[in-house]
Amino acid sequence: MINLLYSNTFMAAQGTDALELLFSSAKKYKGDFILVVEGAILTKDNGVYNVVARTKRRVITALEAVTTLGDMAGCL
Repeated sequence: MINLLYSNTFMAAQGTDALELLFSSAKKYKGDFILVVEGAILTKDNGVYNVVARTKRRVITALEAVTTLGDMAGCL
């Protein structure tokens, strides 16, 4: 059984609410979750061609999100 705290397919939250849920959950469960990435992560030019979120202050690329969340995830 798995618990999907964040899934852009299955969750109702969107935008900044979803982003806050994602990163707050990662901090809360640091080292105690597995990060599953579906699809490719663009790396050219620091991932600027694959923006997954826009905040009032900046954009967040898929590369940045996966790197940040991957550092917080546990290992199998």
